[in-house]
Amino acid sequence: LLPAAVFRQTLLDGAYEQELAANNRAAWEERCFEAVPSLALGGRTLPAIPGVGLSRDGIRDFLKASR
Repeated sequence: LLPAAVFRQTLLDGAYEQELAANNRAAWEERCFEAVPSLALGGRTLPAIPGVGLSRDGIRDFLKASR
């Protein structure tokens, strides 16, 4: 986690907004996620189901397999 002062500075200088936009492009345009929360880790993806999301078991299994 960032110290509050550092986080505040990222908001003021626009760095947070730039990273948010880059990550949104990656999620929606590059990975073509249909819903949130979807996960991407180590080249693997766990897409959420629109209107449903992710199951705890699915997340657990995804994270175990990503170790």
